[in-house]
Amino acid sequence: MIIEGKINYKIVKNILISLIIIISFFTQTIYIKAEENKVIKVGYPIVEGFIEINDGVYSGYAYEYLCEIAKYTGWEYEFIEMSFNDSIIALKDGKIDLAAGMMKNEQTMEIYDFPEEDIGATYTTLCALKDNQEISQSDYETLNGIRVGYYETSKVKLENFKKFYESNNIENIELVPYPYEEGVSLVDKLKSKEVDAIIDGDLLLNNEEKVIAKFGAIPYYLATTKGNTEIVSDLNNAIFKIKEKNPSFDQNLYEQYFNSNNDHSFTLTEEEKEYIKNTKQLKAIYIQDYNPLQYYDSNTKKAKGVFIDMINLVSKKSGLKFNFIAVKTYEEAYNMLKNKKADLIVGVPSVNSTANEKGIKLTASYLDLDMVKVFRKGEVKKEGKLTVGLPAGYGYANLDSDDKIIFYDNIEECIKALNEEKVDMVYGNHYTITHYTTGGYYPNLSIISEEITAPASVGFSKSVDKNLFSIFNKIIYSIPYNEIEDIVYKNTMNINHKLTLKQFFFENTILCTIIILIVLTAISIIIYIIVKLRFDKIKKSKDVLFRKTQTDCLTGIYNREACKTEINKYLDTKDLSLYGVFIIIDIDYFKQVNDNLGHKIGDDVLIEFSKLLEQSFRDEDIVCRMGGDEFIVFMKDITESNLDKIDEKLGNLCTLMNKEVTYNGKRQKISISIGAVALKKDIDFEKLYQIADEMLYKTKSNGKNGFSIKKI
Repeated sequence: MIIEGKINYKIVKNILISLIIIISFFTQTIYIKAEENKVIKVGYPIVEGFIEINDGVYSGYAYEYLCEIAKYTGWEYEFIEMSFNDSIIALKDGKIDLAAGMMKNEQTMEIYDFPEEDIGATYTTLCALKDNQEISQSDYETLNGIRVGYYETSKVKLENFKKFYESNNIENIELVPYPYEEGVSLVDKLKSKEVDAIIDGDLLLNNEEKVIAKFGAIPYYLATTKGNTEIVSDLNNAIFKIKEKNPSFDQNLYEQYFNSNNDHSFTLTEEEKEYIKNTKQLKAIYIQDYNPLQYYDSNTKKAKGVFIDMINLVSKKSGLKFNFIAVKTYEEAYNMLKNKKADLIVGVPSVNSTANEKGIKLTASYLDLDMVKVFRKGEVKKEGKLTVGLPAGYGYANLDSDDKIIFYDNIEECIKALNEEKVDMVYGNHYTITHYTTGGYYPNLSIISEEITAPASVGFSKSVDKNLFSIFNKIIYSIPYNEIEDIVYKNTMNINHKLTLKQFFFENTILCTIIILIVLTAISIIIYIIVKLRFDKIKKSKDVLFRKTQTDCLTGIYNREACKTEINKYLDTKDLSLYGVFIIIDIDYFKQVNDNLGHKIGDDVLIEFSKLLEQSFRDEDIVCRMGGDEFIVFMKDITESNLDKIDEKLGNLCTLMNKEVTYNGKRQKISISIGAVALKKDIDFEKLYQIADEMLYKTKSNGKNGFSIKKI
């Protein structure tokens, strides 16, 4: 294998190919493939938000989910409009193949077949009228003594509500039952002020209601006729792949179709505003070794993580200022809070028993953490009493009370203890566990997902000022899901995975010994390839996630923040002998497109225009969507002699976009208005935007469909 001191790469290559062939015999790639052109009959009962049809166009949560499944199964659907009761009878008799929104329990499983995975969950809700200012979703004390209406037949929802108000110490609730059969409208009872709130379901809300609380999740499924194993198998594979590829798919659909009535604004009282005005800075405690949730970044010398960004978001929305203080353990954090050396803890488990024990008060939760258990391989099913490694002071529900607990300073030490066989299991959140197991490279450990989540809240002392506590709750309730998701993405894509050759050898001794006996030289090349592939994959994942934060999700071009960053970066190093051209573009009559032709056509106009901009300008120019129908283009390094060509380019653009958009026989004229600045001198982004905006206003004042450019 070694000839004249050099590695014979041809032989090594043959060994690698042989190993790949051997491995391929022991692995099986799963392909989801259904019979081509297979038509699936689907019962289609119209339920607002869930299953809809307007002017022959299908939409809704269940419809979107079925379309996503079809990408993996190859199915075609025949939708049959019928009532929900008719659909479950037709499904039982085999007249249709699928029905959506089915509950899976002992009774229904005797009649129908279900896949293993659900397609979402329905919640019981407590709702009030939107203009009811006396009941607040951020302050459950306002629920004491209210009258709550419900249907007599809604026994499960009623039980869910009772558990909710008992667990939140809400008192003197007056329950008012109404007969469902008589067609009583609970919303009408709200309007007449016969009751203050009603027990409802999240899939049945209307625009007059606001959600005070949501609880009692019940998963729902797609169901098929009993014995239809082929459809069940295809559903299992497809739904698993959907959730593996995009864990947030269900939540994003839910936000799209059922959270439209959520009010993400918040209103502060005069007393709360005065509190913010008179508060200089609050001391916020974080645990320094809980990457990526909360940690101290030795490179930037700053606090970082999901929890830190959440507090910074509170600061941005409220005007409160925070000084972050690092501690090693939760016990240390609780003691500092108790001794009034700090004002709050950025992230604590929303477990009431732990909060009472530690003497802290919890805000509403702002993030649900998926929980996992970690075992050594081969010991996952170990029975009997376990020794569990936990970080000191962090309380978890759903642990076996018979297990022996050994506390360590942080999750990383717990994982090391498990790897060294000092404990049998480690329990914690998915983000932190994944970070340290991947970062430390522990191939002998197995991560098992739990079907539960642990909410995280901000922790205060029991004596916290009521205004501060109320401000936090109001802001937490106002934060939309996608904003939290962006924070999580930003922090989890920056995980620094470490892998050393020493770790690989020591943790894979048997494997390495066998390989060494086969061929000593091949082992170093194999390790090199494994390491390179691992880091390439991680780098690729990071690049993909980073690009998501820079691009507009609809058009694929730069978003507002990325645009501003790129333009400022250019302005900082701009050659003052050359011009840059800052261009703002508005699509005229875009609102009428949405109103008359629909938002889908409006989206198509935005996508088409963004492609036109990319084609019309150079690769080095910056093209972005600022939001709505407003776009920005920044042209770099334009010489004096080429300035006249800018007028020609903008004129051509106006000509191309001066047209009509048609859909279903309806027509809407559109055009574009442009304001531009040709600059040579040193100037910042904000000033450029202001001047270009003035030019845009000038264009619109002159009747739109044109451009105005100013040279500075």
